[in-house]
Amino acid sequence: MTKKSERYYEIQQYTGGRHGWETVSSCPCAESAEKEMKLYRENQPEYPVRKKLVTSDAPSYWGSSADKFYPNMGKDGYKIDPWKV
Repeated sequence: MTKKSERYYEIQQYTGGRHGWETVSSCPCAESAEKEMKLYRENQPEYPVRKKLVTSDAPSYWGSSADKFYPNMGKDGYKIDPWKV
C-alpha cells in the first residue's frame, strides 16, 4: 500500500510585521479557495490575502487549522512571543 499525499489550499492573511502571514482557512480545491479569498477581500479589505498550495501526508479538517501544531503556541491557544520564552 502506497502512502497517498493530500493537496489543499491554505488561505492566508498578512496581519502586519509582528505576526506576518497567518493561515485563516483551508480549502480542498482551487475554486473554493478563490471564493474564500474573495469573501475575505470583501469583508476585510485592509488585510492582503493569498492562497498557498500545500501537500501533506496527514489528513486535515477543512475550514479549521486545529489539526496543526504551532511551536509558538501556549497551552491556552494564544501565541507566545519567541523573545519572551
